[in-house]
This record gives sequence, structure tokens and C-alpha cells, in this order.
Amino acid sequence: MKLKTLILSVLGLCSAFGLSAQDTGWYSPVTENKPFVRWWWLGSAVDKEGITWNLEQFAKAGIGGYEVTPIYGVKGNETNDIDYLSPEWMEMYKYLVSESERLGLECDMNNGTGWPFGGPQISADIAAQKMKVTADGVESVQTGQKVKRAAPGGEGWVMDHYNPEALKTYLERFDKAFEESGADWPDTWFNDSYEVYGADWTPGFPEYFRQKYGYDIVPYLMQKPEKPSGRNAVAVKPEPSKLSDYDRAIMDYRECLGDMLMENFIDPWIEWCHSHGSRVRNQSHGSPANLLDVYAKVDIPECETFGRSAFDIPGLRQDPIIRPNDGDMAVLKFASSAAHVSGKKYTSCESLTWLTEHFRTSLSQCKPELDQAFAAGVNHIYFHGAPYSPAGAEFPGWMFYASINMSPTGGMWKDAPALFKYIERCQAFLTAGEPDSDFLLYFPVYDIWSTLTDTPYMMFDIHSMDRKMPQVKEAMNAILSAGYDADYISDTQLRNLDITKPVIVPDCTYMPVETARRLVELKEQGVPVYFIGSVPEDVPGLYNLAERRREFRKVARKFGKPVSMETAFAGVKPEEFKSKEGGVMIRRTNECGGWNYFAAMLKDNEVDGWVKLGTPAVSAMLYDAMTGESGKAQLRTATDGCAEIRLQLLPGESILIKTFPEEIDAPAWKYVAVVGDVIPVNSAWNISFPESDPAIPGNHFTNKVTDWTKLDIPEAKINHGTALYSSAVAITDPKEYDDWILDLGDVRESARVFINCEEVGTVWAVPFRISIGEYLKPGINLIDVYVTNLQSNRIADFDRRGVEWKIFKDANISTLGGPAYFGDWATDSSGLCSEVNVIPVVYDLPAKDEVIAQARKVNDYFMNKFGDPSKVVPFPSRNRVYDGNIWTRGVYYEGLLALNEVDPQQRYLDNTMEWGDYYKWNMRNGQTLTRNADNYCCSQAYIDMYRIYKEPKMIENVAKCMENILASEDAVSDWDWIDAIQMGMPVLVKYGLTTGQDAYLEKAWEMYKWSRDQFFNEKDGLWWRDADFCPPYKTPNGKECYWSRGNGWVVAAYVRVLEELPEDAAHRDVYEADLKAMCEALLKAQRSDGTWNCSLADPDDFGGPEATGTSLFIYGFAYGIRTGLLDAETYMPALVKAWNGLNRICIHDNGFIGYSQGSGKEPKEAQPATYDRIPDFEDFGTGCYLLAASEVAKLVE
Repeated sequence: MKLKTLILSVLGLCSAFGLSAQDTGWYSPVTENKPFVRWWWLGSAVDKEGITWNLEQFAKAGIGGYEVTPIYGVKGNETNDIDYLSPEWMEMYKYLVSESERLGLECDMNNGTGWPFGGPQISADIAAQKMKVTADGVESVQTGQKVKRAAPGGEGWVMDHYNPEALKTYLERFDKAFEESGADWPDTWFNDSYEVYGADWTPGFPEYFRQKYGYDIVPYLMQKPEKPSGRNAVAVKPEPSKLSDYDRAIMDYRECLGDMLMENFIDPWIEWCHSHGSRVRNQSHGSPANLLDVYAKVDIPECETFGRSAFDIPGLRQDPIIRPNDGDMAVLKFASSAAHVSGKKYTSCESLTWLTEHFRTSLSQCKPELDQAFAAGVNHIYFHGAPYSPAGAEFPGWMFYASINMSPTGGMWKDAPALFKYIERCQAFLTAGEPDSDFLLYFPVYDIWSTLTDTPYMMFDIHSMDRKMPQVKEAMNAILSAGYDADYISDTQLRNLDITKPVIVPDCTYMPVETARRLVELKEQGVPVYFIGSVPEDVPGLYNLAERRREFRKVARKFGKPVSMETAFAGVKPEEFKSKEGGVMIRRTNECGGWNYFAAMLKDNEVDGWVKLGTPAVSAMLYDAMTGESGKAQLRTATDGCAEIRLQLLPGESILIKTFPEEIDAPAWKYVAVVGDVIPVNSAWNISFPESDPAIPGNHFTNKVTDWTKLDIPEAKINHGTALYSSAVAITDPKEYDDWILDLGDVRESARVFINCEEVGTVWAVPFRISIGEYLKPGINLIDVYVTNLQSNRIADFDRRGVEWKIFKDANISTLGGPAYFGDWATDSSGLCSEVNVIPVVYDLPAKDEVIAQARKVNDYFMNKFGDPSKVVPFPSRNRVYDGNIWTRGVYYEGLLALNEVDPQQRYLDNTMEWGDYYKWNMRNGQTLTRNADNYCCSQAYIDMYRIYKEPKMIENVAKCMENILASEDAVSDWDWIDAIQMGMPVLVKYGLTTGQDAYLEKAWEMYKWSRDQFFNEKDGLWWRDADFCPPYKTPNGKECYWSRGNGWVVAAYVRVLEELPEDAAHRDVYEADLKAMCEALLKAQRSDGTWNCSLADPDDFGGPEATGTSLFIYGFAYGIRTGLLDAETYMPALVKAWNGLNRICIHDNGFIGYSQGSGKEPKEAQPATYDRIPDFEDFGTGCYLLAASEVAKLVE
């Protein structure tokens, strides 16, 4: 494959360092940031050994806590069942709490067994009730519902949730059990989704209603409604003029039933939990009350996902046995909205319920569902679920009737710690700061309550949201897809909270006058209120209708005209990751005055470029929750003041972003700039099975990687376990690239990767790639991949053979459709199922501050070693010393002053001043009238210092030297070696422009032209070093001798001259053309590792890498790209490879420059140039590097 470049414009940031590493690092996680599990206790048949084993597995894997929910038992295991809340049960509970404290796990409990609340303490008179309409009125009769999935000791009637005496009686059993046992109360009590079916009545309802609404509801309930038929019929909302008194009374009934639930159940239950020091976690969906108001009352609102979302992510395994996810973002946001507007820290989510059929769930399928939940505001994942199994239970362990199984006996558990760590990192991020939505979206509950259904009783269950509130979901989805975010808000919340965000009122008909009055009040206070499509027309309900209607019409006159969504969006900055890229995203404020973002690409779209945020920022960090890597992002400011951040995301990937209102100091994020030729791992593979049921002995060799079910082994088609795939790949020199990516392709289902016997990490989600560069060595590299498959093939074999594993009471094992028989499943692919590749990559240029940090390190090494500028330059290899203003030191000060341009520091100038003063600003050895460019090279730094300080002494000797050269006609041939072009030419040009004497510019041209005519080979675009190397001279291999550093000096001369010359200066076009010609030739001569050899045309004549020539070529490339002289698309990949290669290969941790060829005139001198060898002069190599760094820093700025 040809070299693929991913070149984008590069952004640098200012170098003022602000926030600490702690501010830019990962948030320290707390227990709640880890994922939790719903822990099903089958029959409560637990023992201490089993409790300890399960808890230790939880803690080791990265689970933070659990919620105990006892359920039905295992057939034939009745003697081990323990009655709920019995003394024996409480003893097990106390042991559970003790072990949890030891392991740092949080203990939560369902406030009952199964669901809903109920049990043996609930008598028929306080059990769930329903209305029975007779000719004489409405009677209260028992629904007959019993606790669903009840555990031993928890069986009984479901309680009447509208009856305060029922709740009191229900909770007394818990008070007694905990008091008598002396057990600690759990951290949190939980109540599952409201599934009290048909409970539309309680004996006290008529009187409660009469007191609240002032009329008798019973006569209306006795009327027969005109209703659509069928439980799943779409609700119909009548127009106000067609709304009968019956319809209005039903609206009041529905509102009243919800209020009664909150007043008689939710509020006292919360009070009871808090009285015992416990928090409350509650799933409000399903209840007849306004979801937002119920959610807002509890400590931790909990939503749920149910089924699988249709993500268009390439490579994501789409299981054919599915149920569409009812918990989409618009539904999930009911819980998170309530948490946000009421100031609750956590939004929990019962996660991944029925994501797939049993035994078919993979970690890769979990990630996008969880990412979608995070983007909806969830920050406390609660897996559904983890059935308790005794230690050593036979496959498949104990099972809950519904999937998924996130327990130690489940098929995902082996590699699940990688998923758990991902969740922990994300949730630590998503609990920091405060939520920051753009809008509040009014929830028109009265329109929903006005709809005609087959019964007055209306439950807001998760499975009917599309039918009950299509206009609400449509409005929320429109907001999200346009790049914005919103929280739902209820009538009660609107009236009672301090509102500052714009309020969007979706197309609705009915609104209480109190809400209408509040919206008008907000408008008058300057809070934008947008009525979309139409304005509300009427009040809901029947009570006091005429008076409320009159008041409403007065208020409604101030609503203003309805507008479109687009009008509401005007003036609010969208998040273009959502609106343009199609990703999902959520934003929170952070503690640094910026914002935290979570972003995920859950569709077939690759993001590689600048993405505009909806907020301003000066700097930003990127965090990869999959790997734990982080780095400073490339950021720039758009014309509207919002930040634009550079992002690279493949489909299925996610990223965390943290922005700051000031500059930060942090290592740069690694952006991929160049992708090299893919190396297929196409040697033989050995497949073995270290863990397998049934066991598969031996080694199995294949010519190419293959799905292990394709092996000619019967057991491989029916097993569950882990296979070891072993192969090798040859890489000549891993340092040729910044990193290497192992692309495993189609993985079924998760894999742990080892390179050369070192563990690299776990690959568990699309796109199934992992960085392996730091583990590679030159030559042959061993690749070991431990792949774990699904349990589906094993369980299908069980069913085909009639193995009795469905041993559970009650529902036993349910399915997504049809009988619980899995023997007809086709064999699921297992292992590595497509070509495995190794991909070399080069990372983009780092941000300016990191370039400068690296330059500082290199310079500080030199300054610390040769700190006194008055001392002579040591030359140990020749047993002599030189004056400190020799050309080598002159080049160093050229680089130091170039660094000072991008990293201004007084110490740089002070050091240069001390140097110049010591040598009286004169040429080498005091030879003021010298014409040897090596001797007056130091004048470049003298002139630069004069421009800063304006002290005449700094250029007095320079003037004499230059005047002598100008007056000497034969000086035109002084530069008879190409190094002199860099040593001398910039001096003449700088001096001429500083003094306003163009004659020096012309003299420089004449001297350059003479050298060019002698030594420049226009055909090859490169220079012979001097007459000794011109044809017919050849290298020992019969090739032209183009010395790397000699050519580098010429490139540096062009840059230093072109930076000085006016655009219309004579001969500028020639200099530019020659620089372009050289760069074109150098592009062809670049090594694969980004550096250049000592001999440019003959890599076998003392090759490379070589640092000084590479530094000077970087200097030229960066200047050419920055000024537009060189085509960025062509030269940026080479520059990126060169800069990264130079730093990766040559620069030591202490700043020493390795592979630096000492002084000389051809490739063979001062050899060998190795990583550790100290050259005769270290100063000019440092200067070359600083020139390169300064120009790269300018480029990224």
C-alpha cells in the first residue's frame, strides 16, 4: 500500500505555562466511578465461601459495588435456600458487609426481593388495588399481583403503593430485622422500575381526589370511554374543542394518581431510607406520576437500557437475535435531566438488559451502548446483572432468566476488567464539575395525560415512550441532532427552580395557568422562552375550568408568536461534533473554569480534522479512556470565539476532552500524521487452547490466521474458552516509525496481546487495534494473542445433547423469542477471523510548548556542561583547544538566539552577552579583518544582539570585517567550501540590512553565485562539498559524494538569508528556487526513519542516522512549509517524520544529541557517529538542533 498521509494544518499554543499536572491529569476515581452490578441471589442460597469468592472476583476485576436482589431459587437446592430477612439471612448479610468493607466494595440492597415491593407482610387489604366499575359506582378490588421473581421469604402480594399504611407495614419488617441483628444499613436502597400493573385505585382515592380537585371523580369513571382498542394502540390526543368532561376528568385522575404515589409512597420511603443513613436509588419509569418529579426526589435517579441499538459501526458484530433498544437517548435523559436540574451528582443506569440473547453478549457490543448512555448524562453504570454462583459451579453457573450475565461465570468476565477500567475513567470524568446543557425542554405531561387510551390508568413505562410521547422525543432528538443539549423540565420544576437557561416549549396544547404565568415571568426577566410550532391553547383538567381558562387566556396573550426550532437555536453555539460529524457528546463545566466533554463516534464516520466546540477555550487536553493515555490537544480559536479542537476518531471510538481558559503545561497528544505500508502477519500461526471446555490438546498450525471453528477439530466447533494464537513478524528497525499499531481485524470476541512475551493490553472493542511500538525489537518479533470467544457454541451443544442446565425456578431461562432452546444456533465464529496487520505510524508535530520543552532540554544539557562562555572550546580528540568564538560556537549562538525568538528568556541573552563581551565582539583569534567565513561566523549572533540592545560596540568589529570583504574584489571566491555559505552569507545580508547598505546584499550574491557555479549540481539538486569532491570524484561505491551536513549548511543559509531579505529583493527568486530544488532532492534521500544519512546519494558510504544534517534539513523544510514556499501536503509528512525521528532516535533523556558527526568535510570523517559517542564539538550540533526546533515551533504556531 502506498504511503498514506493524513496531513492537516497544525496548531501551536502560546508558551505561558499555567495549570499544574494535577489539573491536566486524570481524575482520581472514587468507588462510585467504578461500574456496579445487580447481584441476583438465587434462593438466597449463599454461603460465606461463595460470598467471599464472588466479592473477591468483583474487586479484582474492577467492580466498585453491587446491589443485592434476592430472587427465586435453583431446582433441587431448596435445603440451601435462606428465607429473606430471617436471622440466618441477616447473618449472611452481616458477613457480606464485613467482606465488602475489607475489599472496598459498596453494598447496596434492593428494598425487597424480585419486584415490585411486596411480600408476606402485605395482607390483602393493603395489597395493590384496581377499580371495578359497577352500576352503583367504583369498587376497590385486589389486582392479584404477587411479587415477581420473589425469593424464599419474600413471596406475597404486591403492596398498595398509594396507601401509606401499606408502606409503613412493609418497612416495619426491615426495621425489625436490622434492629434485632444489629446489622449495618446498606449504603443505598433500590427500587426497580414501577411494574405495578393495573393498580389504578386505592380505597382512599375518591376522598383524596375530592379534597384536591373539589369534585367527585367516581361518576366520570363510571362512563365508558371512547378509546382505541388494544394495549399497544397509539394514544390519540383530541383537540380542546372535542375534549369531553370525561376526558378532562381523566386528566385530573391521572395527575392525582401520580401525586398520591409521590405523597404516600415516594416521599415517606425516601424519608425512611434517609433516617437510617442510606441513600435512595430509584427507577421512576413505569410509574403513573410525572417521571421528572419522581426522579428529582431521589438521591440517584436510575434509567435503563433495554435491547440493542442499531449502530452503523463497521466491524461491530450485529447479533441476529435482537430486541430494539427502548432506552434511547431521549428516554435515558428523563433520569439525567432530573438529576441535573435538582443538583444530584449521579445518574445511574441499569445497563445492557437484554442487549443480546443469553450467551451471545460480547464486550465490543457493550461499549457503544454505554457510550450512548454516557452521552445522555449517565455517570453511574449498573450492570444487569450478575447472578450469584457458588465457587466451582459447573458451566454455565447459576443464571438469571434475562440477559446479560456480567458475573465471574459469564462469557465476558475474563477480559471484562478492561471494560470496567474504561467505565471508571469515563465516570470519574463525567462526575466532575456540573452539567451544562444549552436548553430546558418543557415536558408537556398534560398533553400526554389528555390522550385517549384503553384505560384511564397510564404508566410511563420504558417500552411505550414512542407511543405515549412522540412529540417530546421528536423535540429532544431535534435538539441533539442540531448540535445542542437539553434537559427535560417539569411544571413543578419550572415553578420552583431558579431558571436561567432558555426554555423550549414543544408543540403542546394544554398547560396549567401556573406554568404559563411562570414562563411569561421568565420572559420578562430576560430568559428566552420559545414556543415551537404553536402556543398552548388551554388548561388541562376539569376542576374549576372556567376560572382557570379565563386566567390562562389573559396570561397567554403574553406568550408571543410561536417560532421554529431554528429560531430557538439562533445565537447558541452548537457542538459541531454532533451537528456536522454525527457523533454523540455531552458537556459539563469543570473545576478549572473550562468544560469537560465526552464524545463518541457511533456511526460509520471517521473524524480527522478540526471540530468546533460550542464553548471558548485557550487550551485543552485529550484523554483516551481505553488506554489511559492523555495529552495536550491542538486547539485554535474560530472567528466566533469558540474553540476548534483537532480530533482523530475512527468509528466506534470515543474521547474525553477537558478545556481550560488559560494555557496549560502538558505533553502533547499524539496525532497520527503518516500511516506507513501495512505489514501483514502472514507467516504461519500456531493455535493452542490453554483454556477450553471441552479441552483441546496440542498445537494446530495454519498457513494463515483463521477462525478456530474452521479447524478440522470437532471440539473447536462447540467449545468455549481461550485460544492462544502465536506468530511472528519481522521488523528491521522499529525506530523507523514513531509507533506501530497491531490491527487484529475481526476479533471474536476479545483478546489479550503479548509482544515478545510482554503483555501489551486487552483489545475488546471496535476497531480492535492496539499500540505495540514500545515492545518491538529489530528483527523477529513474537506475537501471542489470547482470544476468548462466546459461550454460545458450548451452550448450543449442551441443548443438542440434552444436557440439563436450565435448573432454575420461576421463569427459569427466558429468551428474546420462542422457546429457550439454543441447539439450533449456527456455529459462531471464534478467535481471529481476518488478516492481522502491523501498521507503522508517524505522529504529528507536537504543540509549540512541547517543541520548546525539548529544545530547552537539549540546550540546558549543553549550558550545564559548557556553562562558562568565556572558556575555550574543548577538543579532546585532537589534544588542543580553540577560542570560544570559533565557528562551532558561533553556530550554537545562532541557534540559541533563534530559540530566544520563540522562548524568550533573559538567561539566553545574558549568556550571549557574556560571550560577546569576553571576546570583545571580535572575530576568532582577534582577526578583525579575516575573510575566512569560519572566523567571522560569530558575527551573525553579534548582529542579532546589536538589534536587541543597540550597543555600537557589538558591531564595530563586524563593520571592519565586512568593509574589508566588500573592498576585496577577490573575496568573491572566498567561499570555496559550501559550509562557508552558511557561516558567511547571512553575515553580509544581516549587516547590509542593519546598516541600510544594499552593496553587502549584492556582494553576498556574487560570492554565493561563484560557489554555486562551482559546487551545485543542478541535475541532482545537491552540492559537492568543495573542489576535492567534484567530478570525477566518486564514493567508494561509485556514486556522487553529497555530504549531508555540508548540504545542510547551504539549506540553513537559505533560511537565514530569506528571513532577512525583503520580498522584492534582487536574487531572492534564485535563493528560493535553489532551496526548493534542494528540498525536492532531500525528500528523495530521506531515510525511512525520518532522518538522513551522512552521505546523501550513497547510503552505504557511512549511512545514518546523522543528527546535524537532519536538524538543518528540518530547519529548511519547516521554514519552507511555514512560508508557503514548499507544498505542505508534499513536505509535511517528511518534516513530521524527520522531527519525530530526530527526537526519538538521537536525543537522550538528558538532552545529549546522539548520532552527531563531529567536525570534518566528508561522510567518512569523525566516524562512527553513534548514539553514545561524544563528538569533538558539541556546540554546533546543539546550535543546529536549536535552529530546527525554533522553526518547527514557529510552524506549529
